[in-house]
Amino acid sequence: MSRASSLALLVVAAIGVGACTVKKTEVPPLSGPSELGLSVTTRVSPDQLKQDGASVATVEITARGADGRPARAVQLRVEIIVNGAAFDYGKLSTRTVVTGDDGVARLTYTAPLPLADPIDPFTIVNLAVTPVGTDFAGSVERYVEIRLVPPDDRIILPPNSPPVAAFTVTPTPVKAYVPVTFDASATKDEGVLCGTGCAYSWDFGDGSQGTGMVVLHEFRASGTYAVRLTVMDVRGATSTTTQSITVTATARPTASFTYSPAEPRFGQEVFFNAASSTAAEGLTIVAYDWDFGTGRTGSGMTVAKRYDVDLIPPGALPGDDVTFNVTLTVTDSSFSPNGVGVVTQAVKIKVP
Repeated sequence: MSRASSLALLVVAAIGVGACTVKKTEVPPLSGPSELGLSVTTRVSPDQLKQDGASVATVEITARGADGRPARAVQLRVEIIVNGAAFDYGKLSTRTVVTGDDGVARLTYTAPLPLADPIDPFTIVNLAVTPVGTDFAGSVERYVEIRLVPPDDRIILPPNSPPVAAFTVTPTPVKAYVPVTFDASATKDEGVLCGTGCAYSWDFGDGSQGTGMVVLHEFRASGTYAVRLTVMDVRGATSTTTQSITVTATARPTASFTYSPAEPRFGQEVFFNAASSTAAEGLTIVAYDWDFGTGRTGSGMTVAKRYDVDLIPPGALPGDDVTFNVTLTVTDSSFSPNGVGVVTQAVKIKVP
């Protein structure tokens, strides 16, 4: 081999080693015991697809019971995993399938559009299949792999630097049951804002995930959560950043009301107004419920109630006051256990 040929091979090898590619994910066996002895196997055909935005692979999932017979009506959840993170890289015909009488469920996976750069990053897509049931042992994921190949001849490019993941959180401080915006638009790739040229995967640290450059999330309990953002650029390079988010409990709404006239009489309409009730910042009052102290109830920010003369107790004289305890309960838009406020006022109704 000539000196020039050897040098060319060394350059190609160096570039290939430096390039950031989507690496194959180590996965557990494709079958095994799950809920009540259920076993699940997966297969895909074909297992290599052209990354052209149109090529389709069929995924077949077979469920069998402990006796080895087909298990029908087994519900399964399917997710796309690339480089260890969940991404909508390509498209599933459905994310939830149910096995038929033969114990088999099928769906399709469509390859994503080709990369902008002329390079083969050796992309491996894992489809994670998880039985949905009532036994935690049945939640073990099974994986099937699909190799995405370029739709045309590719050349070797210089090494690709991973993006620099970054995100902001608003509003702050973060409150439980108040929607929070996570914005990754500050993420850069090769020194410029990545925008829609990158894919974004979120782990909010409370057991929930999301995708997209800008996402909304609502924490349901106070505490400290490690929110992790993973970004993948068009050539498959990824980076991750994590922020510690402290979530505090949301204050209860304050129930308050006025009534008129100031000295109502039996047989006269009394108007109740709860407009002075308030919710915590970022929330609103969505329900007003009344108990008028007579066994009657009502709803709405403003209501009218007539205390009929048949409610006058025996022995009461004209000019006497009869007291009724009126209770207002307000509910805020968090619909949380802490999202309820209550107030009670003694309302005096004069005997005519």
